[in-house]
Amino acid sequence: GKELTINATTGDQIALSDDDGEDDDTLPANLAAKISLTSALAVAKKEHPGVAIEKIEIETEDGILVYRVKFIDEALVEVDANN
Repeated sequence: GKELTINATTGDQIALSDDDGEDDDTLPANLAAKISLTSALAVAKKEHPGVAIEKIEIETEDGILVYRVKFIDEALVEVDANN
């Protein structure tokens, strides 16, 4: 798999790396979210309001593409990237 790191404030891609930690610059063709990062952030903030976001990742979990939103208080909200 690959890990895409995104700036939580701007939505800009910060880094893309393989499981071995080596940087890469290409996303796999099947990594296409149906909902935007902005929509995923809105859902996560609604589920855990008033706390700053520390990190956002998009990855597959059990074959489902999800945004993983980690807050500075260690809370984690997963948002299905397909609906």
